[in-house]
Amino acid sequence: MLCNCGFLVLSALVVRVSGVCYDQSPFWFLSQPAVESLYDDEGNMLSNKVRVKWGAMHNFKCVDYFQVEYFQKLKPSTTILLTPRIDRFRRYYDIDVEPCTEYTFKIEASEDYQGRREDFKAHSGLVSYKLDYTPRFTSPPSVKELKIRSDRRGGRGQRSSRTGWQSDQGDGDEEEEEVKEPVMLRVSWRIQQIDYPTCLDYFVLDYYDITYNESTYSKTLNRPFPTSKPIQVDIHSDTVPCDPEFRHILRVYGLTGAETTTDWNPPSCVLTTPAPTTTPRPEVVGLGQADTLEALLEENDQLRAKIEGLNDEYAKIGLEVFKAFTEDFFAGLEATVEGRHEKSLNGTADE
Repeated sequence: MLCNCGFLVLSALVVRVSGVCYDQSPFWFLSQPAVESLYDDEGNMLSNKVRVKWGAMHNFKCVDYFQVEYFQKLKPSTTILLTPRIDRFRRYYDIDVEPCTEYTFKIEASEDYQGRREDFKAHSGLVSYKLDYTPRFTSPPSVKELKIRSDRRGGRGQRSSRTGWQSDQGDGDEEEEEVKEPVMLRVSWRIQQIDYPTCLDYFVLDYYDITYNESTYSKTLNRPFPTSKPIQVDIHSDTVPCDPEFRHILRVYGLTGAETTTDWNPPSCVLTTPAPTTTPRPEVVGLGQADTLEALLEENDQLRAKIEGLNDEYAKIGLEVFKAFTEDFFAGLEATVEGRHEKSLNGTADE
């Protein structure tokens, strides 16, 4: 009986001594944590995610896991959150946040007592961070061309596009140039078309000269923005005419002063290209009756055989022509020699 009790006491001592850390061994962070923004493969900042990082610790051998506690700085009691346990050898954790909202973070290091008592914890210092994000449109604004009501009072001329006033009666001898009738452009969008309205500061509707890098028309729209109806701007088409050297730009400015842009092209300014004409597939062009490569090769072999046959025929014909030519040549040569010989004989006889 005494032996059994001694064994139990010895076992308890062995378990106690074999542990690396004693009860509530002190450990603490040697530096402040840090928070940074994240970017995608194209270099664009992620709009709703940050990375929390921490460094070395004193007596790290006693740490079993980490956790990150964070909350919105302006609403600390209602927004506090705690991450799941993080492996002791990991030194960062990615957290989802609301952009343009300041958060406070702290790291919690713990020694796991496996339920025997409350885990021993040590906390880092507090660090605050706000993800400065520039909002953007998730869908383009609407642009409608509204017909302008004609003036029924009479006696006034009609205004043509960018050419001043014209009278109702023109010279009959001159050919009139077709002029587009001016319209009222209605540009509209909803605040829900912005990905993160909390980061929004103001809008600028711009008609921009890309040659001289200046705006010839600009309208700024500041807060407050309606949430139940669209934001709407009406512009006369003569003010922002279609011109390849100008761009219709809608600028979105964030709280940091940075901007993103989208286009608000009037429908009449959008160039449409005709549908491409149907052309034969490259592999079919020039094949004649052959629709496949095998058929083309066979046709090529047949053509080569015909050419070789023609070469043989023309060779025979050429030989016959050559023989006939040589016979005619030598016959003519003999006749010439005989003629000269007769002349020489006749001359000698005359003497």
